[in-house]
Amino acid sequence: MEKGKIEQIVNDILVTKIELKEEMIERDASLKDDLGIDSLSLLDLLTFLEKAFTIKIKLYELDGVETLEHLYDFLENKIRVKEQDKTTT
Repeated sequence: MEKGKIEQIVNDILVTKIELKEEMIERDASLKDDLGIDSLSLLDLLTFLEKAFTIKIKLYELDGVETLEHLYDFLENKIRVKEQDKTTT
């Protein structure tokens, strides 16, 4: 999946499910400080991301994911691994 598509899906989830204002969505936005995503919101976000991308995400995997850019990169790598696993099985 292309990174641009991943970003589009994540941003849509942030606006429609987490109820953030679209103008808040910037690549360098801090999940916690700029977007106000607390631990409860993070768990909700993980659930929506898992469903949208059909992947499993452990909370500890997000250690160090501080900005939207980090989240996009994390998801891109997670999805790439999932797609590679499909082709090798």
